Amino acid sequence: MSADVIATAAIAALGIEQHRVVMLLVRPSDGAIVDANPAAVRFYGHPREVLCSMKIGEINQLPASAIAESLGAASRDEQSHFVFPHRLASGEIRTVEVHSNPVEISGTQYLFSIILDISDRVRAERALKQSEEKFSRAFHASPDSININRLEDGLYMEINQGFTAMTGYQSSDVLGRSSRNADLGIWVDDADRERMVAGLAERGEADLVAPFRRKDGTVLLGAMSARLIEIDGVRCVLTITRDITEKSRAEEQIRSLARFPDENPHPAMRVAPDGEVIYANAAGAALVSCWVDRSRAEFLRTIAGVWKSGTSREIEVHGDSRTYAVTIVPQEAGYVNLYGKDVTEEKSLAERLAQSQKMEAVGRLAGGIAHDFNNLLQVIGGYCDLVNQSVSKESPLRKDLDEISGATRRASALTAQLLAFSRKQILAPRALVVKDLIRSTAKMLGRVIGEDIELRTFVNENTGNVWADPGQIEQILLNLAVNARDAMPLGGKLTVEAETCILDELFAEEHPGVRAGSYVRISVSDTGTGMTPETLSHIYEPFFTTKEQGKGTGLGLSTVFGIVKQTGGTINCYSEVGKGTTFTIYLPMTSEQPEPSWDASVRAPEKRGDETILLVEDEAAVRRFARTVLEREGYTVIEAGGGEEALSQVSTGAADIRLLITDVVMPRLGGRELARRLEEMLPALKILYVSGYTSNAIGNHELLDEGVDFLQKPFGSREFLAKVRALLDRE
Repeated sequence: MSADVIATAAIAALGIEQHRVVMLLVRPSDGAIVDANPAAVRFYGHPREVLCSMKIGEINQLPASAIAESLGAASRDEQSHFVFPHRLASGEIRTVEVHSNPVEISGTQYLFSIILDISDRVRAERALKQSEEKFSRAFHASPDSININRLEDGLYMEINQGFTAMTGYQSSDVLGRSSRNADLGIWVDDADRERMVAGLAERGEADLVAPFRRKDGTVLLGAMSARLIEIDGVRCVLTITRDITEKSRAEEQIRSLARFPDENPHPAMRVAPDGEVIYANAAGAALVSCWVDRSRAEFLRTIAGVWKSGTSREIEVHGDSRTYAVTIVPQEAGYVNLYGKDVTEEKSLAERLAQSQKMEAVGRLAGGIAHDFNNLLQVIGGYCDLVNQSVSKESPLRKDLDEISGATRRASALTAQLLAFSRKQILAPRALVVKDLIRSTAKMLGRVIGEDIELRTFVNENTGNVWADPGQIEQILLNLAVNARDAMPLGGKLTVEAETCILDELFAEEHPGVRAGSYVRISVSDTGTGMTPETLSHIYEPFFTTKEQGKGTGLGLSTVFGIVKQTGGTINCYSEVGKGTTFTIYLPMTSEQPEPSWDASVRAPEKRGDETILLVEDEAAVRRFARTVLEREGYTVIEAGGGEEALSQVSTGAADIRLLITDVVMPRLGGRELARRLEEMLPALKILYVSGYTSNAIGNHELLDEGVDFLQKPFGSREFLAKVRALLDRE
């Protein structure tokens, strides 16, 4: 009996036939699939005898070398985890998560693998990443006080501007300190804080009204809504507080003015212990419908319990679309009073902000991946450039090399977009060629709207330039395209147009804030469902959305409106129900011309080098490429894999170094700090910074000073040499 037969029998004894999870038994020596359970047969779509005659490389869509490497790694580790693209019998590619355990049966080593289909999760994570910036803005734009504290010790981790405005405390006053510190003194009564902690421990949420103390000593009353969230594996408390001091005083006055009860905008009621409504003001009618329709029996038990105990109680009542916080107060006359507050918006904001924390984590991951991918593109494109220079124009390899080079540039553009949408860039307005930006963005828009919507672009060649941040203009186009896609669930046409126009004085008078002059007009039109006049009147309001819950944030068009106004332009919208929608954006034209950029067509300098250069780069492949280029040009290169190694080489008496080329972001000792220390030792040293992040992102993180010499990865050899030579020759 062969080892494979014995192994199959042994695995079958574990009961894998009954599992719904996909399971495979693989021989790592040659990648053969020895056994598969019924769930695997259903997932891959191959008959069992066919699947068990295949090798893992026939379904794993990675190069053979990568498959062999992962099989070897899985054989050595007690447990291993990989993410692979797997091809089904239908030809569909699914992203799967593979968990493997090595097992030895009859002297032969196998891998027992569990395969989880995570394709839907991957798509969801992409969607989360795109909306992360929108949720983050909601946090900082909220007028309510919002703070995030660590559950374990109450340490303040984040506050918004509403917190500062409401309490008087700045970030420097509270961040890194615990809310439990008596000297901070925000809590007036520790019993209120303990009540919140108890609610969080019991239900994961707590809503209460409690006094709080401002920095100047003033005591105010706050309506607090706290929820448990998790950030980077740490359990935290998200608290939203609304100052209801004035509102509470007004309610107290209203309660004392029994002859004017209907002036109270909040529900006020008087109810007998058996549930009979003795009195309800106008706002209380909505509250009555909530418990009649949904939970009358439970509500009556609560009222009876309050009456018997003689103790007030706060509850939450849910209706079809509204949520109320209700305080039930027993009265000696034989009834209870109910005072309600509509907390729908507060709870909705808490949920959106909790979600935004998850989005932020996804955004950081996306930015890191894009940075690492830029290093890979640097190596691929750089060596392709070197080979290209050594091949004659008549060589049959020239066409293949050009294809590789073009693909590298396109991939670099994609990573730049990924960095922009994961907030690794700051706003950097400049002279922008609108027609080029629209054409380059069209591919991204095509992927966003899907194959059932036809994308058409009409851009006049004479369209002028505007002074704007390209990332913001891309965001305008993306937000409008997403709205158009959602308005065309059955498919349709999306048209993007651009041209130059003149806005006269009459137009300027009708549109406050707009000056007469030359503008670039960008129109985005769809053939979707259209909007009513009532909907049109609200489309730019933050959090206004016509989409069902969970499908939209209500921040897309408000973001577009803000960007257009910030750029000095204006926006119009025309829409008819059943006929579609057209957004027209006017941006002021500029006479400024775009700055020339370095690219692969730059001619290499005629002067060869004889200087000594210190090359510091923690990515070995990138370092090898840069050294090869420099040494071929005649330079003497001293290389180091990090900042500390570079300092060590210089301190031991290295040759006369004229130029430092250093990556900006490196472990332990970054590029800026390395340059500062070397300038103390070598005052005449010239410095060239390189990074996979854009120069804007570097400035955003305050990693470099403005105006330094910077080269963004990936770059070509000629561009690299030209930059180095120009810097060395500069006085």
